[in-house]
Amino acid sequence: MRTAPVGVLYPSSRLDELTRAAYECAIPAHGGQMAVCAAAAVAGAVSAALEGRSSAEVLTVALRASKDDESLRPCREASTIAGAVQEIYSDLAGRQHLIVEELAHRYFPDKPQTIVPLAISLALFTQSATANHLVGGEHRRRLRHGSLQLAAPLPEPSTLKR
Repeated sequence: MRTAPVGVLYPSSRLDELTRAAYECAIPAHGGQMAVCAAAAVAGAVSAALEGRSSAEVLTVALRASKDDESLRPCREASTIAGAVQEIYSDLAGRQHLIVEELAHRYFPDKPQTIVPLAISLALFTQSATANHLVGGEHRRRLRHGSLQLAAPLPEPSTLKR
C-alpha cells in the first residue's frame, strides 16, 4: 500500500479529493473494497496526523475516509475496514495493558480485516499517530504489512505547507 503520500498531498478538509486519490492509488494493485477502504483510511489518518490533530480526530478522519470509499467499490461482505478499525481500537482502548501474545493471537496482521486496522489502532492507542510515527520522520516506522512509510523523512507538521 502506497497511500501515505496521498495524505501528505491532501488536507483532511478536502476529504472527497483525498478518498478519490486513495482509491486511484489502490485500485491498480488491490481491486477489492477492503484494500480500497484501507487505503483511504491510511491516507486520512496520515493527513490528520500531519495537521497535528488529536488521536480521536485522526481516528474520526480515518473512519470517514474509509466509509466514503465503500461506495466506490461496493461489496457484499458484512465486515468493513471502518468496522474493523473501530472494533480493534475499542478493544485496545478497553485494556489496561497491551500483551503482545494476546494481540498476536487475536489480531495477527495476516488478512485484510486486521492489517491496516491494527496498524492504525496501535498508532492511535499508543498516541503515536503523529507525522514522525505514522509516515516517517527521524524515527521512521515500518508497520509490517500496513507499510505506512515514505522513502524520506518528513518535516515537522508545523513546517509542512500544502
